[in-house]
Amino acid sequence: MSLPIHEQLPDMLCALQDHGVAVVVAPPGTGKSTQIPPAIAATKRKTLVVQPRRVAARALARRVAEEQNTALGEGVGYQVRFDRCAGTRTRIEYVTDGILLRRMLREPELADVGAVILDEFHERSINMDLLLALLTEVRCTLREDLWLVVMSATLNAEPLAQYLGGAPIIRSDAPLFPLTVDFSSPRDDDHPLATRCAKGIRQVLQSPEGQGGVLAFLPGVREIEATLSLLKDLALPVLPLHGRLRAVEQDKALDPSTGPRIVLATNLAETSLTVPGISAVVDSGLVKRPRFHPKQGLNSLELSAISRASADQRAGRAARQQAGRCLRLWSTGLHQQRPEFDPPELLRSDLVGPVLTLRAWGSNPHDFHWFEAPRSGDLMAADKRLCALGALQEGESDYRVTSLGRSLESLPLDAALGRLVLAGADEGIAPYLASAAVLMQDGRMNLPAAPQQWLEKVEGIPLLKKQRQALLRHLPIDQRKSRGRVSTARVAPALALAFPERLARRVDATKRRYELANGTLVKAQKTLGKPPAMVIALQLQGDARGGLQIRQWLPVEPDWFERTEKIEVRFDHGKKAVVTERVTRIAGLPVDRRPGTGASPGAVEACLLKEALKRPETALRWDSETTEFCDRLNWLKARGEALGFPDLNAPKPLLEAMIPGCRQLSDLKNQALLPHVIARLSYGQKQQLDRQAPTHLELPSGRRIPLRYEPDEPPIARAKIQHLFELADTPMLAGEPVRIHLLAPNGRVAQITDDLGAFWRGSYRAVRKDLRGRYPKHDWPEVPPPLQGN
Repeated sequence: MSLPIHEQLPDMLCALQDHGVAVVVAPPGTGKSTQIPPAIAATKRKTLVVQPRRVAARALARRVAEEQNTALGEGVGYQVRFDRCAGTRTRIEYVTDGILLRRMLREPELADVGAVILDEFHERSINMDLLLALLTEVRCTLREDLWLVVMSATLNAEPLAQYLGGAPIIRSDAPLFPLTVDFSSPRDDDHPLATRCAKGIRQVLQSPEGQGGVLAFLPGVREIEATLSLLKDLALPVLPLHGRLRAVEQDKALDPSTGPRIVLATNLAETSLTVPGISAVVDSGLVKRPRFHPKQGLNSLELSAISRASADQRAGRAARQQAGRCLRLWSTGLHQQRPEFDPPELLRSDLVGPVLTLRAWGSNPHDFHWFEAPRSGDLMAADKRLCALGALQEGESDYRVTSLGRSLESLPLDAALGRLVLAGADEGIAPYLASAAVLMQDGRMNLPAAPQQWLEKVEGIPLLKKQRQALLRHLPIDQRKSRGRVSTARVAPALALAFPERLARRVDATKRRYELANGTLVKAQKTLGKPPAMVIALQLQGDARGGLQIRQWLPVEPDWFERTEKIEVRFDHGKKAVVTERVTRIAGLPVDRRPGTGASPGAVEACLLKEALKRPETALRWDSETTEFCDRLNWLKARGEALGFPDLNAPKPLLEAMIPGCRQLSDLKNQALLPHVIARLSYGQKQQLDRQAPTHLELPSGRRIPLRYEPDEPPIARAKIQHLFELADTPMLAGEPVRIHLLAPNGRVAQITDDLGAFWRGSYRAVRKDLRGRYPKHDWPEVPPPLQGN
């Protein structure tokens, strides 16, 4: 069967031979994920195809193996977390992004690989962004011969091509089959999502396109199960498709021999996957995404609307094999309000994983060559979190990865869950905490109440059991089995070690309020039952008011944890000052605060500095004199005449100089700022500034005319015409003429000139004629003094 992408294959191969990189943009159904890898592999290059999802990697490998008439695991294979089907003769290997990242840490040059394809890049997962940057670095330093292809159906290709050094863009614009897209009425929005989705499925089943089968996109497992319960009366089979299912159950939904069916899927079916026989899509337009809250240092799972690009991806599933139809469960008006593309995961998620990866790679995340750099504050929060986990150690100028950090990086888990497994090994309860880790992976945090049930639940699910066994193989043999009886008291310290920010104490039983270790107040859902005095918040979710709710907890006792007491400082926003307290903590959670003494001046100053840097414009008194001084220097810098001068607008050096001995923000505000600004210049720099950008224009008579500076304008002097009779020509500063505002006796501007000599010779006569009658007491010579000598 001929596919649209076949026409672009020769151009793509020529682009790779000439440039080594290419960006491919092709709609769903054009065959990019199945046809491009064999075309590259045919040039005798082993090809890795990177997919963001395990289901897609397995399904695509199986499909391409069939098309290439080879056994899966021979010429074509795959590797995902805890599962590999590939060998030494595999020439095309579909892998998940995490698999390739860990391989690059062990083997940066990818010696046996000839090409890497980053598929479905539009999802902008953290790992995909990391791989793009690392592979670009490898091509520049170790492997100029390595081909790199970035692909997606919906992608803003030009910035990406520019980042890759002007990579050619290959486009396949024609979709395979026609597609009809309908929208719902706004009146339907009041009904529960499961009800609306079930209604939409029944609606499309009545259309000709619905006879081939329906794929419905829902945000999560709970919504899938609710919708499935509403469709039990249908004659067609209704099958779920999500990441928690065993591979055999996922394959059942993808198996074309199942015939016409209804598939209820999360967004894992949005990319790469062809669900055979599907000709209609019902799209909820929603997705559950992890979101990082920088102020609280916490992750939560939040429901959000997909972008227009993702909606196009989902709709494209309906027209892959025949004419299709898509019903969107939102209105056309709301559709236009959606963003064009989804935000990169780097800008909304916890950066602990990528920061540890980059530091293990040997790069500093803060000056790394990102395609789109994350926020500096998020990077610093990740460094701090990794230090708390013991994965990083702070040095004099930067952080270094500890041996524990290397161990965490080698595990196929995020850093916190990896820390949980290693803590379980140290405690002699590794099977229990490895069970907890596989149950909590991918942000699910769905642990049963008792540790014994963790083990039993994993034992009952073959896929999870296999994953736990793979985790335990990373541990020394003598740590893979449990020692002694397990209890909540034994597992709780390990959970607190891995998730210290989630330990919470009850502060209001009636309102079910808890305080987390970082001081954030959260509320527990009523369905959790009577609120215990202390819990570990296993699952947090954002609420409609922008706060956080505990959706699942593990009750704990204070006696199970280490108790410490020490002097601490913190900024009191009510007093607007640093206060010293004696704080009692249980596993890092503050349980008692009392006034204290004995804090070091350095600790007080560091605390005040941190607070002042949040809003330096309110902590410093930028009076007119200070502003004018900085304007002079900025003007001189704009002309390239102030090389080596400090940035006087940077608040941190100024605050550091002013803060010794201060305890309140008012102590800073009451200080004169100008002396500290001037002190940042050397003697020579002050002399140069006064010479090339003086505060006043000095006239021969001794009269001084103030000068005003703006970066994109000449220096401006305002003076009455009679006061300028002493000047024949325009003064020059830093090689630029002063712009003179000539004022009438009443102070209003009569003329503006950059050439004073031309004014005396020309327009002075007209200005004199206009003003002499109105101001006869002022001197208006027919020939201006600068010309009288001529």
